Amino acid sequence: MFDISLLYKLKKGNREAFNSVFRYYYPRIMAYVASIVEQKAAEDIVQDVFLYVWENREK
Repeated sequence: MFDISLLYKLKKGNREAFNSVFRYYYPRIMAYVASIVEQKAAEDIVQDVFLYVWENREK
């Protein structure tokens, strides 16, 4: 189950919180994106999404 406090920890730069958010959301986002584009493109897009989340975690 997803714990909202992970987002607070992520905002503070906690890598374990990011890993937990990644493990929770990755399969869901990947399934959605892969239903729209081919698998390789979906992997790249989802990777970019999580990179954006990490780089903008303080916002």
